[in-house]
Amino acid sequence: MAYRTLRNHRLAVGLYDLVDGRLSRVGHVEIDISGPATAVGELVGVQRPAVILLNDGDLTYAKIRLDAASLAAVTAGIATLDDPLARALCWGAAWDMCRDGELPASDYVDLVLSGVGTETDQTAVRSVLAQAPHRRGLLRAAGPARRAQRSPAPAAWRGCSRTRTRLLASPRERGHR
Repeated sequence: MAYRTLRNHRLAVGLYDLVDGRLSRVGHVEIDISGPATAVGELVGVQRPAVILLNDGDLTYAKIRLDAASLAAVTAGIATLDDPLARALCWGAAWDMCRDGELPASDYVDLVLSGVGTETDQTAVRSVLAQAPHRRGLLRAAGPARRAQRSPAPAAWRGCSRTRTRLLASPRERGHR
């Protein structure tokens, strides 16, 4: 049984937009959340950026979602997102959305293939690649028409495997500091 408990939270809303070809933070507003909806007066009239990231800075424990425009921008450019914590929040949000049936599995796979090969945060790579064994199940769940349309090439999965091998070969990953 699911319980939808509303709790008070202090969180930040991060605004990320393309600056010199990179997704960079162009705005940041901290707010207190209380109840099912909270108006953010500071953002009224502000031009919508490419990515609106809830809980920017990871100030609270919250399960976040990316809106359609933000998800599209993240899928196209997660490798260009400057802030590693913001990338981690985007990876986590996308996985939660996929696992909860709010994001097609093939779209999640597209995100992984577009960004994991260039991800520099070892924890993020480990988390994303730990979900990789689920890729066949994810694609199977996507349905045959979508699977045929969006099935990733074996070379892309080899790229994920090379990333994992590279990280496991690093001294820090082997337990040496």
